[in-house]
Amino acid sequence: MKFSKDVWHVVANDELIILDAMTDNFILFNKQDTSSILGALVDQSICKSTMELLDIGILEHSLNPQIINRSYTHGLDDFTWSESMRFKTLHCQCDIDVRAILLAIGALMKAYLKIKVGKLSSILEKNDLPIKKPINLPEHIIKKEINSLVFASRLVPFKVACFEFSVALQDRLLSGHGTYTSLIIGVQKYSFMAHAWLELNGKPLGEPDYVSMSLHKLR
Repeated sequence: MKFSKDVWHVVANDELIILDAMTDNFILFNKQDTSSILGALVDQSICKSTMELLDIGILEHSLNPQIINRSYTHGLDDFTWSESMRFKTLHCQCDIDVRAILLAIGALMKAYLKIKVGKLSSILEKNDLPIKKPINLPEHIIKKEINSLVFASRLVPFKVACFEFSVALQDRLLSGHGTYTSLIIGVQKYSFMAHAWLELNGKPLGEPDYVSMSLHKLR
């Protein structure tokens, strides 16, 4: 058995956190259930917990063993999307023009429709493809794209959160500059939060370094 292709997971503090990208739902397990599930995955055995997960499509039968994604980061006391936006506003200040703003609006609209109409699984599946060798962009170009999206997020007729922003920024960096980035989803259980951001060469874009180092990254 192993997790289905549309399931992202992490084990943090001996507790399993799952993102089911088909339903866009998080599932949290306590230490006892986590131990039962991981033991069954290692032994390729069936227990009550794994039977239920097989029934709802979280697990699937496979001859290949599941590689468990474990995280040992310490988590965050508190972090909100508003704080992320304030960080972007403060650290990515630069001159932007009308064209950059219009392109940013278009990228946000495209991201919104992709998330609203499509499925989270299709976005994450494409993001999981092997990344071609990234191009090292000058810092001022990255800041300009981020600042343009921050400005544009105030103009679009829908709420822009971290996932919409990250998908839009990924689109701008790829379509505008040929740069491949990694879309990261990080979580913590106490108190529960999930946050999305982009990384280039392992470095978070428009986020404090401590966010990337503190949240448990789903794989």
